[in-house]
Amino acid sequence: MKKQYLLMAAFASAMAFTACSNEDDLGGIDSNPVINEVVEGATFEISISNQGVGTKAVRPMGSSAADNSVNTVALKVYKYDTDAWQEVTLASDESSATGGKIALKYVEGQAKTNAGSILTNGVIEYDADVEESVPGDDQHITKKAKIEVIGLENNAKYQIVAYGYNDDKGSSNVGYPYSSGPTAAGTGFENGVFQANVGTLQNPVHQLEEIFAASDVAETTLDKESSQAIFTVTPSLTLTRQVAGMLAYFKNVPIYLNKMDDPSDTHYKVEKLEIVANHKSADFYFPAMLLDNDDFNGIIAANDEEEVLLTFDFSKIAKNYQSPEKGATFYTFDGPSATTPNVAPYAEGYYGTPGLELQENTIFGARYLLPYDQHYGNSTTLVLRFYGKDTSNNYVLLEERDVTTENVPEGANMYTYDIRCNNFYSIGQKLATDTTDPDPDDPDDDDDPIDLTGKTINLRINDAWAVLHNMGIE
Repeated sequence: MKKQYLLMAAFASAMAFTACSNEDDLGGIDSNPVINEVVEGATFEISISNQGVGTKAVRPMGSSAADNSVNTVALKVYKYDTDAWQEVTLASDESSATGGKIALKYVEGQAKTNAGSILTNGVIEYDADVEESVPGDDQHITKKAKIEVIGLENNAKYQIVAYGYNDDKGSSNVGYPYSSGPTAAGTGFENGVFQANVGTLQNPVHQLEEIFAASDVAETTLDKESSQAIFTVTPSLTLTRQVAGMLAYFKNVPIYLNKMDDPSDTHYKVEKLEIVANHKSADFYFPAMLLDNDDFNGIIAANDEEEVLLTFDFSKIAKNYQSPEKGATFYTFDGPSATTPNVAPYAEGYYGTPGLELQENTIFGARYLLPYDQHYGNSTTLVLRFYGKDTSNNYVLLEERDVTTENVPEGANMYTYDIRCNNFYSIGQKLATDTTDPDPDDPDDDDDPIDLTGKTINLRINDAWAVLHNMGIE
């Protein structure tokens, strides 16, 4: 059985775009020969890769892997003029790359673009597929692309900004996921910083879409042999996720709990479980690396308050909600139903992913998250809340548990670690889509849903979605 490996979730992957040196072998990845002479010193390279334990880039709300990978990379170029970066106009052909204009020529790689052609509006397109790699493997590079810049000026400084996303070519023709294109960040930000405008998300199926982005700066000099301007150092771009992500995977969900601090010892039926963040962001900036602190590229919401990230409504998904078996302690659930929201055993609004396998009587949910705009030390970043109902059918908080981490970021503590750019927050372990035991010889990669009978709940933060860090809930 072909394994579909994940980064801590059915949708999570450490997909990055990494630069290669001029000596990297790009042979065999494009059947079209380069039809024009290339000035090697005027080129830069990008690639898409799966790092470490990560593989498929699957939208948490998506229904198929084919729709859930980055297939478009857009490039913008800026030139430093006097005391500010000014966007350079992209020419549509080589002959027009004069008078300050440049043209971006696709040289070779795995893109669908024909070798030797000028990129239209600086856009590179790929097939919507992603190669898989085994957790623990070395970085797995795919979809390499080499670009030549035509029309460089001598003794100049250029900045290249790249951002990648999934351009849905289906009937909805979504294109760039947020409105018609990225918006300049505006006052207080240098050119090359954009705002995603989450409120304009075009695909109504998805709550949030990921963007990959990066930037690099390079100066030019005159090449003695060709008498053309070339880069003194080849630009190197590594595109990383500009959002965060999370999953929740639980077993032994209690049917009844006592209310906190209630001396009467009254038992309440557990109606729902929420995972709540202590702050709410509305949008995000990218590339985060151009900000003062690349951990915090979020834009705080006008009504800065708590945000419910995931909700499990047991009246909808528990098989024995209406009539628990005599002496029953835990809820029971049907197995996963891919692409079907609001049914067992998923969180509200989670659509699942094809072939998803879960342990018996477990619940699961996953989503992308907006990063915070700064460190918040006033309250615990994440909490779990169990709710029942009183005699008036109003929700009553039964129990709250703090989510803690052993991997404390600088300036934070085990409770106040914040939601940070390109971090993955995993309550429970899920490393493979179509199996709960990816490698029978390696017990460390088995599914490990959180046991809700315990007060201490193990949770892992994946910093940059490549290294796992143990966490816990109190």
